[in-house]
Amino acid sequence: MGKFLNYSFWIMGVIGGIVVLLNYFGIPHEKVEEYITDVNKSYKKILIKYDYIYDFSEGLAKVKKNDKYGFINQQGEEIIPFQYDGAGVFSEGLANVEKNNKYGFINQQGEEIIPFQYDDAGAFREGLAVVKKNGKWGFVNEEGELVISLQYDDAGIFSETLAKVKKDDKYGFINKQGKVVIPLQYDYISDFDNGLAEVTKDGKKFFINKQNEIITNL
Repeated sequence: MGKFLNYSFWIMGVIGGIVVLLNYFGIPHEKVEEYITDVNKSYKKILIKYDYIYDFSEGLAKVKKNDKYGFINQQGEEIIPFQYDGAGVFSEGLANVEKNNKYGFINQQGEEIIPFQYDDAGAFREGLAVVKKNGKWGFVNEEGELVISLQYDDAGIFSETLAKVKKDDKYGFINKQGKVVIPLQYDYISDFDNGLAEVTKDGKKFFINKQNEIITNL
């Protein structure tokens, strides 16, 4: 048999405008095209080597190559060059990306929308993204304005209009105006899902609603 590849080998096929990604291990290099042709002769074959290809989000997929990240479209074209040290996925039109140990946000044209100034950053959810600077977390809007100040020891994404935050080792929830709507009294909390959040307090786990009422009839 032929020489085996020592990296992931991705076959990218385009069927009806949709990219199909198949990861093959243990197939001799010179047999890969023959193999994929046998599987489906209708493939428009594009052979590309990447370290990793992530799921598509809002029409673009994050791709890793030579320890750098970029983005491809559904036709397999490289839309945003491989220049980032880290990257999230596109959400609400923007992606959080890392360069030189700082995070910022780009649009789908690769334009810098929010400068690289944060130590960490999460994806946009419900119009806001969580960001970290000098050890504290806050939230920015899509114009890059810091709408909830950097004051929390930990913070999550907005889900169902509320975001979990942590201060002095206790968790609670804030709304999009930064107002605490559920006091920071829990040892741990999950994001809200279908109106409920799982919380832990004094070693006990239970569910609460958005009025901070304990729900027992689940």
